[in-house]
Parts: sequence; C-alpha cells; structure tokens
Amino acid sequence: MVCLLVSSWHTLVFAEGRLGFEAPDNKRQVDAVLYFRYQDSPYLTQEIRRISVKHTESLEKALVQALLDGPEGASNLAVPLFPRGTEVLNVLEENGRLFVTFSKQAQEPMGNENTFSQLARDAAILRRRLAMASLVNTLTEFGKYRDVQVLILNDPGLSTSMRLSARYYLENSDDLPGPLTRDEDAIITPGKALAHILHAWQQQNWQRLLKLVAVTGEEMSPPMKMEEAQDFPTLLEMDVSEGRIAPHGSSAIVALRANILKKNGESITLFDFPVLMLRNHQGWMLSLSSLQGILEASK
Repeated sequence: MVCLLVSSWHTLVFAEGRLGFEAPDNKRQVDAVLYFRYQDSPYLTQEIRRISVKHTESLEKALVQALLDGPEGASNLAVPLFPRGTEVLNVLEENGRLFVTFSKQAQEPMGNENTFSQLARDAAILRRRLAMASLVNTLTEFGKYRDVQVLILNDPGLSTSMRLSARYYLENSDDLPGPLTRDEDAIITPGKALAHILHAWQQQNWQRLLKLVAVTGEEMSPPMKMEEAQDFPTLLEMDVSEGRIAPHGSSAIVALRANILKKNGESITLFDFPVLMLRNHQGWMLSLSSLQGILEASK
C-alpha cells in the first residue's frame, strides 16, 4: 500500500513537472466584455468582467455561459436576455466561424413575455434579436471570429434542422437565416444612453431617473432626493449628439439641445449644452454635476 501511494505521488509530481500539464481544477482569469440589454431600451450595454475559465473548457464557452448566468451583482443598467434554464451544450470553431449549440430552452419566452397584442409581440421579437446580438457581439469582441451560427438541440426524433430558424423571431416561416455577424448598431452610445435617461425625466419617472445618476469621487455630493426631482421643470423636447468618449474610456461628453418649461410657464432652450456621462462597469450614467448644471441653466 505504501509503495503504491509513493508511486502515485511520484507519478503526479512527474506529471506536474511536464511542460503543459495543468491540474484538473486549474483556472485562468480573462478580462472580457459581455453584452446585456441596457434596461428596457432597444440597445445593448457592455459589462466589463473578469471571468474564470477552466483549462478543460474553451474561453468561448465560458463567455456564453456568463451571458446565460446574467449580469454580475445588483444593477440598474444591465438586463439578461436568455430564458432561465437555457444551457450552452457546445461551442466549436471552424474556419473562423463559431457554432454555438443551445438547449431547447433558448427558444422559450422569458418571464411574462407574451404575444397577446402587437405591442407585446414586438417587444418579444426585439428581446430575441437583442439576445442574438449580445451573443455574437460578445464572441467577436476579441476580433478572432467573423460570425456565429446558432444551433438548437431539440427533442429526439424531430427531423427539423438544428439551425436557428425564423420561427425563433416569431415569424411564420421555417427559413434558416445565415450565420450572425457583429451588430454595432445595437450597442448603446453615450448619446443614446442620455436620451434614454432624459426620457425618464419627460415621463416624470423620478425613481428611474435618479437611479441613472452617478456621482464622481471629486464631487463628494450626496445623491439627489425624490422630493428634489419632483420639483424639476418640464422637459418638453430634446435632441442629443452621439457623444465623444474620453481616451481613458470612463467618461464622455454629449451635446444636448433641450426645450424646458419652467414652473412659472416660461420656456427656455438649451443649445449644445455639454453633458458629462460617466461609465461604470455595466454602462453609461448621467453625472450629477451635469444634471445640476441643466437645472441651473433652466432657472
């Protein structure tokens, strides 16, 4: 018995000394960019995350699993796009194309998603399109692959193709769309994020608005309170630029044009007002200093 244990230990030590050997539980850490939905907008936001990759699995499969697991931690910005129970069964590369195989749950509706009305149907279609855009954008972020072909493992005995069909997008067709390519138009910009945030102001959805306001470390200002927001003037119309991101990537400036109605009935127009947007690990937020600047200019 002792000889056997010594022999096994010697074999393990010898194996660990060999070039390329890795223990079964070894993991590597990879800095990745994952794409999730930006709140209920028609855009994707980028989550910057360090993910653990087992040496027995590929980085690409780990990335897809991270998308299925959803955003990291509590967030007011990033929203998951795949139904609960969806599994990634396989990820294979062939000539610059990735083949991703999901379980059949990938085709199911999410939560209270339904198609009882045209509005609900359009929302379900948008969510599905964003789900596929999040997948291909995440997998092409490193510039290694040109496109992604999605496959679905259905119940045994079904003779239909494993390729994702047009029915996934709620179309009455069995057509098989081609591989997915990167969708840059689906990615939110600082300007689109500002428009989304100010839309909450227009709707007087103060709770949502205040959750999308960020304070910089230099400002040392307390968060704005609900009663302060309820005293805001009325935001009538607005137009924003796409915004320009700073070289360090953590902030951006967006030019805002807005028509604002004061409490006394007088209106004022802001022309190309510079708005500072701040980026956390999950997306763009409106800086408190710029919100206060808009309010001050509206007096």
